[in-house]
Amino acid sequence: MLVAAPALAGQREDFRPPGQSRRDRDRVVTSTIPRPSHSTTTVTTTPPVRDVDLVCMQKAVEKRETAIIAAFDKFAVAKKQTLEKRKIALLDAWKIVNRQERRVALRTAWQNYRKESQTAREAFHKARREAWAQFKNERKACGKNAHADEPANEGDDAQI
Repeated sequence: MLVAAPALAGQREDFRPPGQSRRDRDRVVTSTIPRPSHSTTTVTTTPPVRDVDLVCMQKAVEKRETAIIAAFDKFAVAKKQTLEKRKIALLDAWKIVNRQERRVALRTAWQNYRKESQTAREAFHKARREAWAQFKNERKACGKNAHADEPANEGDDAQI
């Protein structure tokens, strides 16, 4: 590609971009553009063979999602109760005048909170895994390619 540059004192008039030789600058590039053919081809499309029972998949997804929502609702209630218990235990601990007894009560309140929170979280994850396992089993009955349309995105629910 030849680029025109203003002739300044000390510059060459045959300006070339870096890496381009004089021979490349003078080369003419030609190309041919393919023309469409005038022959006609008839293409018939047939509807794809449906090897997935859509109603079956809808029922399986409905059941899975309902189970996960119910498990989350149960988890939320358990977590709220755990927080309320922690609040009461911490307030009671701060009523204790003796420092050593207060520290024991505070430590116990936090330990109980962690244990109850973990129990609630584990129950939720167990219910979530069971819902996905049931879905995968039910999905098999919906057709041989049912798994290809919706790959198991179980990992996304693990982030809840």
